[in-house]
Amino acid sequence: ELNSEGLEKDYFQYRISKSHYLMNQFDEAREEYQHLLTDFPKSSFASRAQFEIGSSYFMQEKYGTAIEALKMVMRTYPATEMAWEADFLIAQAYEHQDQLKDALETYERLKAGRYPASNVLEVRIRELKRRMNKRK
Repeated sequence: ELNSEGLEKDYFQYRISKSHYLMNQFDEAREEYQHLLTDFPKSSFASRAQFEIGSSYFMQEKYGTAIEALKMVMRTYPATEMAWEADFLIAQAYEHQDQLKDALETYERLKAGRYPASNVLEVRIRELKRRMNKRK
């Protein structure tokens, strides 16, 4: 149990959540992340918690649900690093759903926004274009 008077209770809640995630207990992880978001909405861990909710769906190959949860990161925490990471994971989810045009548009938007790992984006864009050309 968390000390309701503790200064770092949001951090401990995050660690509990992350522990479930790392053990591939994604349903439990989402529940704990949601507790963090509900109980500590202004926590510095909130954007990461929302991202991990989306990521957990991605890990379970629930790509449509993952995309919706990750879009929530972008809407709620647009100025954070997690928004960029969410957009990147959205592009990957589109790839897994064989929505190559949507994936390409997302990667190109990230590139235009100066995503920090531009070399990774270049590889993904090149690979997507190759895949799309094979279909023609």
